[in-house]
Amino acid sequence: MVAKNILCLNADLLYQVCSSQTKKEIEADIGRFIKWNNRLKGMHSTRKRLNALLLSKPEFRSVFYYRTRKHKVLNALSRLFLRKAGAVEIGGDIGEGLLVSHCHCVVCPEKAGKNLRVGPGVVIYGE
Repeated sequence: MVAKNILCLNADLLYQVCSSQTKKEIEADIGRFIKWNNRLKGMHSTRKRLNALLLSKPEFRSVFYYRTRKHKVLNALSRLFLRKAGAVEIGGDIGEGLLVSHCHCVVCPEKAGKNLRVGPGVVIYGE
């Protein structure tokens, strides 16, 4: 329980220090995950949604860590408590609303637009 509380504290800190553009992207990502996962629709607070997704969806953790990768120290602290999904690799320039719906994929396009959804076993790679 303590580790989960520390993760949420670190994630909240990460979210707070992000640029407004990164916050907008994270909020859009949260919205896509909430649409995909009916169980969390009753939550209205961004903070509660963020914490619930970080604790219950490893694939969302990977997306969150991708969005917050510029904040190296806080990102590393958060990863100590809950790791991203082991087989999810995310890179490149991806627009808001990214939904990774499985824990086994590689998403490294040169550039991808808004609302990209990545399913099981997908590999998207650009050079």
